[in-house]
Amino acid sequence: WSIAGEGGPQETFKAKGGKPNKVGLVDLPNLTAATFLPSDPSDNTVLVGTAQHKLWLYDARAGKRPQLEVEWGKARVTALAAQQDGARVWAANGAGLIEGLDLKARKMCAGTMKGPAGSVRALALHPAAHGGGDHDGGVD
Repeated sequence: WSIAGEGGPQETFKAKGGKPNKVGLVDLPNLTAATFLPSDPSDNTVLVGTAQHKLWLYDARAGKRPQLEVEWGKARVTALAAQQDGARVWAANGAGLIEGLDLKARKMCAGTMKGPAGSVRALALHPAAHGGGDHDGGVD
């Protein structure tokens, strides 16, 4: 939505669900978390998490369907936090798992962070964290 215009709020982008499965059914876009990628200055790229434990990457310039769809874990996605360079997004779910999504490789990083015993509700990244593949504690 754009609220900057004189005529009031105007819809600028309307997303659709993922690709149809083998029998032609499409998951409803039941979104539970969202974050804009800071590496895109025009704010056209957004990553969303769904209640069906999927991560969808939308690019408003490319169409209404997700450009990337990753199934992750067994619980709904509850929180997302993007690194400043936009190369990786950290995701958390209702089962207490935290893992990085490498956007360049277009897949989840190997291994999850240990610690939470229940649902993770929010993620925050330290501005100086680079979140290397060695899980150096970039997630607070």
